[in-house]
Amino acid sequence: MAKAAAVLVVFLSSLFAVRSSFAMSGSGSVGPPSPSSGLLPCLQGTGVRVVTQASDAASFDTDRQVWNEKIQRNPAVIAYANVADQVQQVVRCGRQNNVQVSPRSGGHSYEGYSVEDGTVLLDISGLDSLQVLDADHAVIGAGIKLGPLYLGLYQNGNRAFPAGVCPGVGAGGHLAGGGVGMLGRQYGLASDQIVALDMVDASGNLITADASNNSDLLFASQGGGGGSLGIVTSFTIKTYPAPAVTTIYQVNWDLNDLEPVMTWWQKQAPSWPNELSSDFMAFSSNAQIAGNFAGSKADLMAILNSTGYQSLPSKQSEDFREMPYINAALYNAVQSQGLKPADDINSLGLGPGTSLSPRGYFKAKSQIVTAPVSAAGIRSIKDAFADQRGQGYWQAHAQGGAIGAVPNDATAYSHRDAIMIIQLMATWTDPSKQDSAQGWLNNLYTSTLPYVASDAAYLNYIDADQADWAQAYFGSNLPRLQQVKAKYDPDNYWDKPQGKPIAASIQPAAASHFDMAEFEPSHWLQSTRERELKVRPRSQLG
Repeated sequence: MAKAAAVLVVFLSSLFAVRSSFAMSGSGSVGPPSPSSGLLPCLQGTGVRVVTQASDAASFDTDRQVWNEKIQRNPAVIAYANVADQVQQVVRCGRQNNVQVSPRSGGHSYEGYSVEDGTVLLDISGLDSLQVLDADHAVIGAGIKLGPLYLGLYQNGNRAFPAGVCPGVGAGGHLAGGGVGMLGRQYGLASDQIVALDMVDASGNLITADASNNSDLLFASQGGGGGSLGIVTSFTIKTYPAPAVTTIYQVNWDLNDLEPVMTWWQKQAPSWPNELSSDFMAFSSNAQIAGNFAGSKADLMAILNSTGYQSLPSKQSEDFREMPYINAALYNAVQSQGLKPADDINSLGLGPGTSLSPRGYFKAKSQIVTAPVSAAGIRSIKDAFADQRGQGYWQAHAQGGAIGAVPNDATAYSHRDAIMIIQLMATWTDPSKQDSAQGWLNNLYTSTLPYVASDAAYLNYIDADQADWAQAYFGSNLPRLQQVKAKYDPDNYWDKPQGKPIAASIQPAAASHFDMAEFEPSHWLQSTRERELKVRPRSQLG
């Protein structure tokens, strides 16, 4: 007991790990000497598709990209897994050759942390299966995108799943980091729906975690982030009846009306039914309230009007539309471009390497709000937009409901008391404008931070510049996450930027970068299996 207590003291006193000799993405650091050239033959022997700069420069350059165009990193090799066994084999090759394997399900990490210099980039987008187990549960591959997930569940039992609005996001990272979305107040975070998972550990073993087996690993995977304990290959999730009808809405005001409109929204949104999701946004010229209601337009208008909607300042525009739930999911996919017709729901069925969301240059930050923003705080938002350099926005996601009903220590997600999650975003199209745009974003962040009553941040809006990031993301759950990290990855093989911290007293293995140009391979395996959304009809299940 004394020994265990001593170890815990070490964890509690070390919020930040000493970075090991594993590859450090985007840092410009130089790793230890290159390991032996046995890695490539080992990977080739697994039968997975393997691409390097030398074997296929065009594919390599395309496939190393992530959603954030400003992130440019160079893995040593890219491997593509379609089944869990291939993930195991690739991890074993990496471990045997002292090279870190970095998984990527969708590549939507805001900081591009799924791609690291000098590592094996393991693309798991081929693990995109969907199996309906029963009326309330499904098993999904960690590489499935949210669009195919929504479409597959809807077409096989008229089911829904509470997660984000971007259909090109991979389930693996999204679920592991929390996952807010249009059904969140009604059913909870995406991570709250995980009842079991399979994960490949640093030795290449496949581990199952559920309430009875490795429950601490399940806890850590529900909002604690992915990739720093192992590679999840599948999730068993809860599903819900799709709403009979969904009403989407978007209302705009002049930015000069920001204060009265946001004051009203902050006061009323927490009391709205859980079926009503709502975001408040500020742009350079307008303020906006938008969201979804699991019900009719008439019922939505009754809710809004009963809480003072008609007494707000004159609106620039308002748009309320009823549609099937699955069509609303597609509308949300293009929300940033305005409400658009969504007749072809099959466009949600995105395969590996495809997305409805274009890549672009951006930088994001986040804040967690536990009390209403004051009038002075609202004015600080408006003032920041008066000096905007580039495009950007301030966005508040209303929380509460089923999200807040879960105890803070039940899962790794530590922001159950939040009334809002704030996303602050700067975007630009000209790379030369990056410093200016990020300067504006930093001003927006620092000028509003004193008014949010919290130093916390949201992991799925990951920010390389986040101060005291371990405490900001994990809060009171940090010590327990450190214990889980020490149990499942004691030598810190999965050394991810802003991953679960580990005590400095633990000696890491010598995984590293290496340079594929040091040797010429004799051949390249290019096995190409057609990968489509795999849905097993409920009629075929026992």
